[in-house]
Amino acid sequence: MRSVALLFSAALLISCGRGERPPVQDLTGAGDVSAYRLTDLRGTRDGATLGAAATYTNLNSSTIQVSLRFAIGSPTTLTSGTWSANGETGTVSARSITFLGGQASNPSLGGTFDLLQKDGAARYRVRFPTTELHRRL
Repeated sequence: MRSVALLFSAALLISCGRGERPPVQDLTGAGDVSAYRLTDLRGTRDGATLGAAATYTNLNSSTIQVSLRFAIGSPTTLTSGTWSANGETGTVSARSITFLGGQASNPSLGGTFDLLQKDGAARYRVRFPTTELHRRL
């Protein structure tokens, strides 16, 4: 009986676990973005600010470019952001931000961001895991 309970518990934990989220989602449902992957993430800390840039590329070499500027604090906040992809441009809104360190070594940054169209509607959602920023802007 105990082994059945353990097996059931393990199956429940596995089924409740989150699947891996895609790095790019098309929130309008207008296109297939499943092939996009984060191919570059770089940034530079300058005192209480951090500039970062992320590039997502698909198999056809189409890109989504995201430029971000943060105010480092508790919490760290997005102060501005822009994006461009396939002739479209817009601003960026932060859903979540993870910022670690950067005073004595390279900072680490991660988060989830909505890429907004000119009318303010969310077009894409992009994610990247908390990653150490080795390259400067």
